[in-house]
Amino acid sequence: MMDDLKILAGRYALRFLPLYILLIYSLSVLPVSAQNDTTKTKEQKGPHKQDISLFGSDEILNVSLYLDLAAFAKKPSKSDTFEAEMTIHINETDSINRSVTIKYRGISRYEICSFPPMQLNFKKPLYSDSVKIKKLKLVTHCQANVINDEYVVREYLVYKLFNALTDTSFRVRLLRVNYIDSKGKKKTIAKYGIFIEPTEMVVKRTNSVAVKTGTLNQNSIIPNVMDRVAIFNYMVTNWDWSIPGQHNVEVIKPLSYNPGGLGIAIPYDFDLTGVVN
Repeated sequence: MMDDLKILAGRYALRFLPLYILLIYSLSVLPVSAQNDTTKTKEQKGPHKQDISLFGSDEILNVSLYLDLAAFAKKPSKSDTFEAEMTIHINETDSINRSVTIKYRGISRYEICSFPPMQLNFKKPLYSDSVKIKKLKLVTHCQANVINDEYVVREYLVYKLFNALTDTSFRVRLLRVNYIDSKGKKKTIAKYGIFIEPTEMVVKRTNSVAVKTGTLNQNSIIPNVMDRVAIFNYMVTNWDWSIPGQHNVEVIKPLSYNPGGLGIAIPYDFDLTGVVN
């Protein structure tokens, strides 16, 4: 499995190498810090004994999700929720189990996908790098065919490209997810998926605060950051974003560097980019 992923990632890395080089040398404005390539279970004296580094490794993370597959696929209503059990397989011997409530996520993907993206709401919080996580975004395959599995990997690589430019970006973790039918009537679905770093983790590691207001525009963003976001989206052919209304863009304000109260825009959800499809 890992060899197949490396071949696939290598193929797309070569295809987009000119883009990658141009992005690195022309758009890098903020410093990039190294990440620890570890995924560990840490015994702590605090209220949470298991603390894992979800986004500190590029290794594929195996996850099992037990839910009613038939009910989820019917998409009865955007507001419907589904009870599920999730197991994160840290390694061959260690795992973390959580009960979760699943909500549908996305707009276009909810409408067109037979298996739309999920928001996982934890009944018992998950701890990653000492941050309490109550919600996680899970990017799923859209349809059951092989090319849609590949689209997930392409979207993951777009996130990683933006990670190379700046720390003020959403980190991601590539997953191999086994969707197991809790009713025992459907076959297990094994597909790639992506965990997206929660906003509360981003603001903590960047010493920032999240901004939620309906009065933002491009002039509300630090100019060189706005340039980087706009050019990056142009180069991966992403039109599905907007600063006003904060559509597929999260805005944070740094506490230590804040000229004129301007913010930093962080793009996400790259499913409609030309790089993906």
